[in-house]
Amino acid sequence: MASNLRLPPNFHVIERGWLSANQIYIWSESFLDVIDSGFCTHQAQTVELLNLQMKTLTDVSPRFLINTHLHSDHCGGNAFLIDGFGFKLLVPFAEFDAVQDWDEAQLGFTELGQPCPVFSAFGSYHPDTVLTLGNLDWEIYQAPGHEHEAQLLFNPEYKILISGDALWEKGFGALFPNDQGFSNFEGALSTLELIAELQPEIVVPGHGSIFGNVSNAISFAQERLSYLRDNPERNLIHIANVLFKFKILEWQSCQNDVALSWFQNTLMLQRIAKLLNVSIQELYQQSMNSLIKANAMRVNGGQLFNA
Repeated sequence: MASNLRLPPNFHVIERGWLSANQIYIWSESFLDVIDSGFCTHQAQTVELLNLQMKTLTDVSPRFLINTHLHSDHCGGNAFLIDGFGFKLLVPFAEFDAVQDWDEAQLGFTELGQPCPVFSAFGSYHPDTVLTLGNLDWEIYQAPGHEHEAQLLFNPEYKILISGDALWEKGFGALFPNDQGFSNFEGALSTLELIAELQPEIVVPGHGSIFGNVSNAISFAQERLSYLRDNPERNLIHIANVLFKFKILEWQSCQNDVALSWFQNTLMLQRIAKLLNVSIQELYQQSMNSLIKANAMRVNGGQLFNA
């Protein structure tokens, strides 16, 4: 379907696996701008893909690297692209100080039990402004829900929306509970309503294929959101499963006791266990059973494997 969608000639999307977010290259006659940088363990692939793109662009220099939001699968390659290519990083405005101070508590990498190499930002970008990437203008909108400071980028000329994890073809990113135990269901709903108002014809999601059936995707996401809001415990269980699966994707295999130790020491999973009124060991076993049942993990003796 993506091949039938009208994309600018200077706009290239790389659909990556679930461990790394999709990347977008946008260029002009002089500059190349990149949106999101993937996960840190995929750094070699990230650099190789960029080198391949650069070979097709004559006299074009790297300029801006943009993060739609600061989760490790979207910004884990920042340090490598900044150091190796000289990109100037722009992050969502409210997170600039946390990046410059490398405030782990605010950035949340430790809370989610995920690594991210230290990087620094050149500047920030703001909602209700227009950002020029390549030679295309992008309207910026805040997109709370999955991540409060996440941003949408919308090009009205081609009606392209870069949605990050606010909208996928089948759903959206996990709605993590805050310190008080509340997930931002209302923020996620307002973001979906905003996307409907923008009326994009093409959506480039943070994960999965580009799609054009936007109204169907919004309807699916709204139904999914309603289900999770009416079943908050199910939402918490889903988050635990997502975090565990992401870690297994990172490791590919590990000893059971190593996985249990990671699970026990991950702050978000501790919070979820407390909210569900179960022990962290019980939550670990429940999540493992769910992933095995879904063929997302397999166990052989004391070893866990990605599946």
